[in-house]
Amino acid sequence: MKTRNDARFFESLMQDRAQDLYDQLTKGKSTRDIMEMEDELEEKTFMPRLLTEVARGLPEARAMIDALDQSSSAPVDLIWVKVYPGYEYGQLGRARRTHQDIISRLKDISFLDFGDDAEAWREWLEAFENEPPLTGYR
Repeated sequence: MKTRNDARFFESLMQDRAQDLYDQLTKGKSTRDIMEMEDELEEKTFMPRLLTEVARGLPEARAMIDALDQSSSAPVDLIWVKVYPGYEYGQLGRARRTHQDIISRLKDISFLDFGDDAEAWREWLEAFENEPPLTGYR
């Protein structure tokens, strides 16, 4: 059974959103047009690519979610270790982001939108930290 503490729950939400976006992008298009859009469709809706983005973004997401409670209109300084799947090293990441920038970047990493709900973002993060996605894509 999928619960909010389970990465598969969030993966199913991502899959639903990816399918909706795919349908929206391809609606009314010919097979030829869809074939020409292959790179764009893969970039925006291919689950292995989306899950790799989640895996790469978890450390940055942790820093941003931890800062959600303290961020208001003033920018917050963030520091995290950028992880490169398949490698044994990382690089220090730094950013100065406003609350709105944090929410926007979390949406980019997660392919989901929990808005200002810090608790929902924490549940998402914990689920994927407990069950990290495989990163064999690209």
